[in-house]
Amino acid sequence: MTRQDAERLVRGLALRLGGSVHGSRPPTPIDLRASVYSPQRLPAEHVISVLQPYASGTLFVEDNKDVPESYFLLTEESPRFFTAYWPPRLSHSTLQPPAPAIGALRDREPSRWELTTKHAAATASAEICLTVGRAALDLSRRTDGIVIDTYGFPVDQPEDLLPC
Repeated sequence: MTRQDAERLVRGLALRLGGSVHGSRPPTPIDLRASVYSPQRLPAEHVISVLQPYASGTLFVEDNKDVPESYFLLTEESPRFFTAYWPPRLSHSTLQPPAPAIGALRDREPSRWELTTKHAAATASAEICLTVGRAALDLSRRTDGIVIDTYGFPVDQPEDLLPC
């Protein structure tokens, strides 16, 4: 576990338990994000059909030239959230392994979609938290997946992304 992983865990626990975190260093900025892990692949066009109602502007696919089989979903306008897709072969990456909270799905080499915002997780508006939460949960239902929040905890309802 890295220092950043430990910080995310402690901050996530404090948030869920109504506590606070005190340390000698200022906290690392952590942006609001939801990760959808799934045993299924889903064509980008199907992902667009799920996420389009939550997007600001028309979504389109841009292949990630640096990572074969991965892509980004973009809009011409400033997006509410940015989506990146990472194929199953990357699920064993040591740089960013799957969250422990996905359980047995870790052994199945899941696909992953990252719905990331430019808003700090601790201070994001209710509107953006709920939008990202709803979008991620809809995608997880479509793919029989699981949603994990910024801190590595499972998300069961959009309100789980709200800062306390």
